[in-house]
Parts: sequence; C-alpha cells; structure tokens
Amino acid sequence: MSLAYKSVKDHFWSVKFIFECGRKLELKSHTICKAAAMYHRFFKEAHLRDYDPYVIAAACLFISGKSEDDRAQIRDVINVTRDTLEPGCDLLNLGEEYFSYRETITNAELLVLRMLKFDMTYHLPHRYLLHYLLSLELWAKTPEWKKDMPFERSCWAFLHDFHFSPAIVTYKPQLIAISIIFYALQCYGLQIPTEDVQWYEALHPEATVTQLFTIMDSLLEVYDNDKELSQDVQSSLQAKVPGF
Repeated sequence: MSLAYKSVKDHFWSVKFIFECGRKLELKSHTICKAAAMYHRFFKEAHLRDYDPYVIAAACLFISGKSEDDRAQIRDVINVTRDTLEPGCDLLNLGEEYFSYRETITNAELLVLRMLKFDMTYHLPHRYLLHYLLSLELWAKTPEWKKDMPFERSCWAFLHDFHFSPAIVTYKPQLIAISIIFYALQCYGLQIPTEDVQWYEALHPEATVTQLFTIMDSLLEVYDNDKELSQDVQSSLQAKVPGF
C-alpha cells in the first residue's frame, strides 16, 4: 500500500519516505540511516514550514550515497522519489521537467551541506551495537538470548526504528547502542550477570539508568507514532528463531 506522503508534512513521514526510497534505490542500510540522521541534523537548524521535507529527504539520500561510496545516480533518485510521491507516474525523459527536478535536488543538496557546515561526520551507533553485543556475549559466557529468542535481531530492528526520532542525533552513539540493548533486555525479561559494576557502566562511563530510560522513552515515542512499526515489534518479540 502506497502512502499519501504529499498529504502530510511531518518529520516522521519524511523519514519513512527516506527508508522507502532508499530500499527502492537498493542503498545499503547504513547509507539510508545516515541519510535519516542528516535529515534530522538539517531540521535541528531549520524549520519545517520553510522547506519541503521531501526535497530535503531526497537531497539527504543523494548526499549520503556519495559520502558512503554507495552512490545512486541522480536520475534514479529523481525517478524513485517522484514515483514514491506520485505512484504510477511516468519516468521522466531528459527534458525540461527532468532538469527542473534535477536543479531542485542539487540546490537542496548545497543547502543541506551549507546548513551542516559541510560536516558529513556522523558516527553510526551500529558499530557500537555490534561491539557491545559481542562484549556482553563474552561477559555472560552463555547468554540466554542465544537460546530461543531473536534478541540480537530485535536490537538491530530497534536501532533501525530509532532513526525515525530526532533523538538519534541528540545523544552519543555509544549511549544509543547501550540503550537499545537495555530496552531489548527489558522486552525479553533478561538480565546480564553483574558483580561490582553494572554492565552498561562497564561499557561506557556516562551510561546511567536515568540516561538509558530517557533515550528509551524517545524510542517508545516512535512506536506510539506508528502502529505499523509497533505491530512489527510485537511480532518480532513473540517470534522464536528456528534451530535455537
């Protein structure tokens, strides 16, 4: 079912648009996530009423692809984003309308870069999540989540969904990764064995229960805003991995 994006001017839907177009363009997951983070960074400095969020979203996808060496051709970006906004429209030939779209996206690209002061640095929480999961696996020796539940898969899904929230660019990526694990542990009713120090404090000195719950609340707001995502999460939590 196609979403009527043009009927809504909202950050949540704009990020949905980024993920849908990114998948259609066959961009890598981290490229799409970086585009979503770039979108949030832009609108930390700008107001939604002043810009077309879908034009900014398209520009962020294009920039992210170039910066991650996962580049989509601008003609593909134009046709995919246009078809996503107006399902069933014809592909554009190299004519006046095409070059008008192209100019719009390239102008938006320059605008985004200027707004971000040409700083494309964004440390994805993904590498920290991977590192922390491996560390906890060694810590727990035989972690319960390896037995009969998709714990790690759920962690990655939660991190993906957290990119719908502007909070993804508010907190340190290390704390986001720890909060994702913390939330997954709560969902599955699991505990990490500890002695003198809590596992999250061992992973990062700034990780406190208060901080983790604050970040976790931002993730829960994402699910409050979208029933489809919430249903996907419920299905994931109830599923079991065959063969475990």
